[in-house]
Parts: sequence; structure tokens; C-alpha cells
Amino acid sequence: MKTAILIATVCFLATTAPAAPDSALEALQRSRKTYNRNLRTLSIQCSARQQKAFAEYRVGLRRALSVAEDSADFEGTKAILAEEKRFVAEKTIPESPTDDLAPAVVKVQNQYHSTLREAEKDRDQKTVDLTRRYLTALEALMKRLLRQRKMAEAAQVDEAVKRAKEKIAALEPPKKAQKPKDTSAASTNAPPTNVR
Repeated sequence: MKTAILIATVCFLATTAPAAPDSALEALQRSRKTYNRNLRTLSIQCSARQQKAFAEYRVGLRRALSVAEDSADFEGTKAILAEEKRFVAEKTIPESPTDDLAPAVVKVQNQYHSTLREAEKDRDQKTVDLTRRYLTALEALMKRLLRQRKMAEAAQVDEAVKRAKEKIAALEPPKKAQKPKDTSAASTNAPPTNVR
């Protein structure tokens, strides 16, 4: 019994004991693998939202059809039925509504495109946040490598840092330039003077 406990303890300690410090390249690969796995998860979540919006498009058309029928709107009903038939056959939603569409169809298409934009914006923001965390880990690794004077490994990390910064720059909306303040007398809040 004592030997079984001793063996179990040794096995437990062997599996939980800290491993020898891994090389910087292994740390870089592990960080990159985790980062890429999380990017795939974000992409899958965005795709799921897009697919849901696509499925809800037909539901929206059905609701609009019901409203048009209830209000005895012949032209609206005809246009919605035509759009539903087109949608079922082509399995596409136009990028922008055409002039000949009924307002109810335009509204459903706009809701679809709005949902897509929200999903993509959310994915992009989460990607930026994730990339910033990845960049922080890369910069810490870079500091460690530079202190150890491991320039070859630091060069690889530097490439990953550049790619991460490029990804952030590509996904972040451009910062709005502030308008220069007009310091002329006409723009001040001084009361107007009476000129006679």
C-alpha cells in the first residue's frame, strides 16, 4: 500500500513539475498556435451569425408578405413573392436594393446587410483585441531574447510583431484627424460689436 502511494505521488509530481524552460521558438510557436486557433474561433462565430442572418432573410420576407396580404397590398404582395422566388432559386441577396423593389423587401434586405456589417465589425474588433494581446506576448518574448542576445530568434519574433501590427492597422478604422482650431476673431464666442 505504501509503495502504491509512493508511486502515485512520484507520478503526480512528474506530471505537474514545471518543465524545463522551452526555447523562444517553441514559445513563439505555442503563442502563434493559440492565436491562430482563437482567430479561427472568431471566424466561425462570424460565419454562424452570417448564416443565421441569411436564414432570417426568408423569414423576414414571410413576415413582410403577411403584412402586405393583411393590408390588401397587391403590388407589395406581388413584389415580395417575386423576391422570395428569386431568393429560393438563386440563394443570393443583392448587395444593394434596386429601385423596382417594394419598400418591404428593401427593409428586409437592409436588415440583412446591417446584421452582416455588425457581425463583421464585431469580429474585426475582437480580432484587434486578440492581436493586441498576442502582440504584448510577442513583445515580452522579444525583450527576453534581446536581453539574452539571441538575435536569430529575435528576428523571427520581430517578423511576427510586424505582421501583428499590420493586421491591427488593417482592421482598425482610420483615426479621424482633428480639425485645427480656428483662432481668428470671427470664431470666438465674443459678443458681436455694434457697428453704426
